Parts: sequence; structure tokens; C-alpha cells
Amino acid sequence: MKFYFCKHCSKVYKNKCYGHASKDDWLEFELQKDTISSEREFIETLLYHRFQLYMVVFAIVVGGATQIESVHLRTFILYAAFVVSALFGCILFRTNAKLKIILNIIFLNEGHAASISDKIAQELRLFSVGRSVRKLVGVWIPLVCTLLILALAILSPSDCLWDSSEVLQFEWICSPGPI
Repeated sequence: MKFYFCKHCSKVYKNKCYGHASKDDWLEFELQKDTISSEREFIETLLYHRFQLYMVVFAIVVGGATQIESVHLRTFILYAAFVVSALFGCILFRTNAKLKIILNIIFLNEGHAASISDKIAQELRLFSVGRSVRKLVGVWIPLVCTLLILALAILSPSDCLWDSSEVLQFEWICSPGPI
């Protein structure tokens, strides 16, 4: 099966269309059905294993940061974790983008099992958040976790998140009083 990749719009098509791109903007490639399915399986497994590792590292960093009493050490570890988390988030984003391209190629083949099941699921409206939760795993959760680590690193020198006496004072000030 032949496919054409447009460098201009970064999409995959069954046929070339010179209306929006020049002749030099097209890459032609031929794929076997079994090859693209095994590649989808590999990339999907890779994405979810990387995501699981990312979440374990995130939980260890945030949990460990709450146990460190030295403000300077905690701040340094959180900033280092922010850099690592941002880089790891980029890896997840790139893997997610590759999976998206592979799935788009598969969905162009109307006889492929994934394409058929996707059409049936859309007809039955089984997916209320879109085609899948792939964007949550590959984009949004790593972005939110990375920004949370950055916020913790910024707030770490003020020691307002880790000082238990301030938390108790805050609860005492906000309490409604004796009942």
C-alpha cells in the first residue's frame, strides 16, 4: 500500500495533492499492513512504559522532596527534577507524535481492524473525550507534572509548604471557632 507524506502540512495522504504543496514537498513510501501494525504495537508499548517510568520518578521526587529538611538541598533537587522532568516530557511528547502518525496511516486503510473498530466506536460514541486518552498520557499529564515540580521548586525557598507550624497556624486562623 502506497502512502504520501506532505512535508508542508506534516500529514499522510493516500494520494498526492499538488493544490497546497509543491512537487518537492512529498515523500512517497510503501508499507505492508503487518509492518505498520507491529510498529504501532511497539511504539504504543514504548509510550506507556515510558509514561509509567515518568510517573514513578515524579512520585519519588515529590515524595522525597517533602522529607528533606535542608531548604537549599530541597530546592536544588526540585530544580534538577524539573529539568529531568521537562526532558522526559519531551521524550513522551515525541513518542506520542510518532504514535499519532502511525495511527493516522492505519486509519487511512479502511480495511484495517483498528480503522474499523475506530469507526464503530465513533458511531456508538464510546469515546466522550476524543479518539483516545493518548494526548493525556503523551502531553497533558507530563506538562502538568513538570509545572508542578517547577512550582514546588519556586516555593521551596520560602519554606511555606514544608513548615508544619505555619500549617497549624493557618488552620487555627481559618477555624470558625468553638461550636
